[in-house]
Amino acid sequence: MKISRVIRFCVITALVFCLANPSYSASKKKSAKVSENKEAAEVTEVEAEAETIVENETEAAVENNDETEAVTEAEENPAEEKKETKKKKKSKKKTEKDLQKEKNNFSGWIEPKGRSIDEVYGSIKLRVRNKIGSFNVAIVDEEAKKTIPVLSTSDEYTTSGFYLKAGKKLIELNKDSSVRKSSWKTDTGAAVGYRIENLADVIVYFDTFRSSEDFDVDSLKITVKVTNMSKKKDYYAVKVLLDTILGETDRHHFYDCNNNPVKNEVAFRELEENKWFTSKNSSGSLQIILEGGECTKTDLVALANYSTLAVKNWEPDLLSYRAFDTVMSYNNSAVGITWPRHRLGPDEQFTEVFYLSTALGEREPSGAAFILGIEPEKPETTDTKETTEAVQTEPDQTVEVKAEEPQKEEVKQEEQTSNIPPYVPFDVKTITAQQLSPEYIQKLLNRIAALEESDESLDREELILLNAELDAILEALRLQ
Repeated sequence: MKISRVIRFCVITALVFCLANPSYSASKKKSAKVSENKEAAEVTEVEAEAETIVENETEAAVENNDETEAVTEAEENPAEEKKETKKKKKSKKKTEKDLQKEKNNFSGWIEPKGRSIDEVYGSIKLRVRNKIGSFNVAIVDEEAKKTIPVLSTSDEYTTSGFYLKAGKKLIELNKDSSVRKSSWKTDTGAAVGYRIENLADVIVYFDTFRSSEDFDVDSLKITVKVTNMSKKKDYYAVKVLLDTILGETDRHHFYDCNNNPVKNEVAFRELEENKWFTSKNSSGSLQIILEGGECTKTDLVALANYSTLAVKNWEPDLLSYRAFDTVMSYNNSAVGITWPRHRLGPDEQFTEVFYLSTALGEREPSGAAFILGIEPEKPETTDTKETTEAVQTEPDQTVEVKAEEPQKEEVKQEEQTSNIPPYVPFDVKTITAQQLSPEYIQKLLNRIAALEESDESLDREELILLNAELDAILEALRLQ
């Protein structure tokens, strides 16, 4: 009992002492304030975190509400959504179309409209086949009401045409099915377009013009424009094959600018003296002008048989002594013009230019004289009706001199023609294997050419017999 009382006394005494001491009370108050401040800061932090969570939840709820509303609107109005997607697609298509239009405007390409061209410009008739990309030129004879083609009309005009060489690739533009073709009229003529996708655009312009004030439109300026439509640099070049036909019914197939006949196949690297060539007969004439004006320099000009030029090789294999006849093609001449190659980058282009000039009848075309600034020579006129001349020897005396007439030559010609049979039959069965050999046929062609070239010793009977033999040989070859 005493011990418990003592313990109680001590505890009470200690409490009284603590309450009576001021430092103790101050520290206690201070610790209480600190604890209060900590509790307040903790409460503030918790409140801030709570506010942040509430804000995030609110924003998410708003977004969810917007998406829900958008989905609801899309479900309620599917037509509007489709319209918006269509508009976006159209805008993309428009930009692609605009880019394509810019490329077309640069290269000159015009989309095909499915119409061929058959127009008369003065005395020139220009024909173009739209789907094929082929062309033809003819002279208009208004008096006779007919046209005289100067290029072959066979195979829908495809025997004449342009070729493109892109790198190592050789393309015959009017016969290659992978080439898109188009044609359209221009202010002065027509144009033909060839498109090789992702490779090149080739546009050929046929512009008509008048070469003389005395005549109507009679000439063509032909411009070939090539554009690199690929994404890399490469070499490009063009050539043209003209299947001429007027000279095939004349004594000679071609004449040079000095009116000298071209008797055999020939190729020219330089055109210093031969600025143009003529294909003609009694119905009309065609000048192929390769120098002067805006003409571009050529790399090779070849006058040869058509089968020699219409080959896959870029340059033909010519024989200078060979006439315009081969085993596979008789009396069929053509002109091949090749231009130098150009190295083009993407969207780069080059042009080549040459001219054609025409004339009706035996008149010489005036295109070359106009382009080169040469005065055309006037033909000498002779009065063949007068057969006598009065030669005055003295004032009162005149002597009548009769003009000599070639009676002997006429008699010789009559004797020769009277011995020629009107028709020489040939028998294919009599043709031997030796006659079918290329060497024999070439000798036969050379003999025929030599007889045709000979003015003094022309044996018409032998010429007809040789031609009959040649026809029999060709028929035998065809039947094999």
